[in-house]
Amino acid sequence: MRASRGQNSSDSARKLKLYGAITALFVLLAIAVTLLPRGSALQQCSSIILGQSRDSCFYSLATSTQNQSLCALIAGSSSGACYSSVAESTLSPSTCQMAGSNQSVSECITFIAQATNNTLVCSSLGPTHMDGCVTSLAVRSGSLSTCATESNDSDRQVCVSVVNLDLASATLHPAYCMQVSNSSDKATLAAILNQTRGLLSGNNSSVLSSISSLAFLPNQNYSARDICYTILAARTSNSAFCGNESASAQGLCTYAVRNYTNSTPTSYSQLLSNCGQFMQYRGMCTQYVLLAEAINTKNVSICAGFQSSFAIQCYSSIAARYNNATFCGYIRNSTANNACLLQIK
Repeated sequence: MRASRGQNSSDSARKLKLYGAITALFVLLAIAVTLLPRGSALQQCSSIILGQSRDSCFYSLATSTQNQSLCALIAGSSSGACYSSVAESTLSPSTCQMAGSNQSVSECITFIAQATNNTLVCSSLGPTHMDGCVTSLAVRSGSLSTCATESNDSDRQVCVSVVNLDLASATLHPAYCMQVSNSSDKATLAAILNQTRGLLSGNNSSVLSSISSLAFLPNQNYSARDICYTILAARTSNSAFCGNESASAQGLCTYAVRNYTNSTPTSYSQLLSNCGQFMQYRGMCTQYVLLAEAINTKNVSICAGFQSSFAIQCYSSIAARYNNATFCGYIRNSTANNACLLQIK
């Protein structure tokens, strides 16, 4: 009887130990299951069958978590846009290098240089694109001393002209126009206008857009300095400024003064059609006309069609023009969004 009781006690102890071991095993399994990423956002994206939707899911996840490694899971050229978005959010120039084309890398680096106000960031672009980055930074800060850091003489001239043209547009002071390039070389003119922020501000900016486009006609010897005086003449309704321009440019200047306050609706389709005759400058002409239409008509869908940096300029210009912070909401990048909001009074 005693032996039986001892055996039962021993069996009970073994069963208790076995039960404890099994319980502990189940606990460990439960913990392990909770650690598996079965319901993770990454797995959810991976399980999407349609390639385009799967890539969009990876893109959103990468940008929301600021995890650049997820961009490698995206097929095709969209991966470059993903790297660029993450780089701009994290202000990481090294991530920009994976943005794809040279232009995309340049835009990404330039954005970070502007956001951090650091010309050293531009140096990672190399000599071919570095000066364009420095010019953008100089224009944003209105700093002629920043232009002086550029190594190439022609790029430095463009930088100085852009800063002065922008200052003239903002202050309506003719002294700045004297520092703007007087060269009628169309490549120089295109380089200057492509960097200028203030050209299209103010009422009826489409008139100034058409003037800057007409300057590229083969029979026109129009310089950036001429455009500077045209802006001043139009905005002050003072044709006396036109007298500072070359003879061939004075007619367009007078036209601008006469039509700047004209309430007749502008035919943007006609302006776009006219861009076809500007040959290699057709793209720039089209961009200016579309930007003018977007600003004057508050058409944000036009902004959405631009490349990232120009789209930001488009949304910001509309927000500043109408003093309406709502338009800043279309800018997804937080740094650029904050810069847009600072314009609102």
